[in-house]
Amino acid sequence: MPSRKDYKAGRVKIEGEPARTREVKRGCVLTSSSADEEGDPIRDPHSTTYTGVIGTAEDFARRIYREAFQRSWSRAKIKVILGDDAIWIRNLAADQFSGAILIVDFYHAAEHLHKISRLLFPGDEAARLRWVSFILITAVA
Repeated sequence: MPSRKDYKAGRVKIEGEPARTREVKRGCVLTSSSADEEGDPIRDPHSTTYTGVIGTAEDFARRIYREAFQRSWSRAKIKVILGDDAIWIRNLAADQFSGAILIVDFYHAAEHLHKISRLLFPGDEAARLRWVSFILITAVA
């Protein structure tokens, strides 16, 4: 997030200079106490609460930890952390929420698959797209 309006338009990070941006970290806590006919969890209506911070990973960790435990994290049968696979999120999950299942969100998982496809099929865009499509369709099915 740009921290000053005059840096918003066309700002490019120059090596050795401060970015003049700040990262917004946000998270939500929700519950699911039922499943659909296929066994997929259904979010409990009105169960989602949000927290966030413009600050460090440590600042966010305190907030999301407090929110989760106020919402009875310790009593949950299945505990899941969904994130973008950033190292700070993996560290937060390991440090604060041990035993939770860590899931990479769909967008970032697809991004990782595209990176792998470029290694597997260099110079063959059609093969890359077929491979990624196959993996994603198989994963969703």
